[in-house]
Amino acid sequence: MWGRETLIALTLWVQVATGTPQMHCIAQRESNFDVNAISSAGAVGVVQWLPSTHGWLAQLFRKRADAQHPVWGLLGGEIVLGNPVHDLILAAWAIEQGYGRHWSTWRGCNER
Repeated sequence: MWGRETLIALTLWVQVATGTPQMHCIAQRESNFDVNAISSAGAVGVVQWLPSTHGWLAQLFRKRADAQHPVWGLLGGEIVLGNPVHDLILAAWAIEQGYGRHWSTWRGCNER
């Protein structure tokens, strides 16, 4: 279902819709757009979320995100780790909120 081309298109849509130019770079460098990627440290998915970081930021998202935002509003229900739509939208929100440094690839991607 989630082929590489589909994930690239989804990543680019999230990047443009949310104004986070680093999304494509992070997804490429973290997992090479592999939704099933799991790192040796236990990071999961296309943007390589550590479960603890994902849970923490998902809680912040539920408290702080504008549910009327055209992209943030898409995560009105449960935010599921490993779901590429959820993972990319949460990552874009986290970047917008200043949490981009949580990705090891942030520095290289932010310099572009």
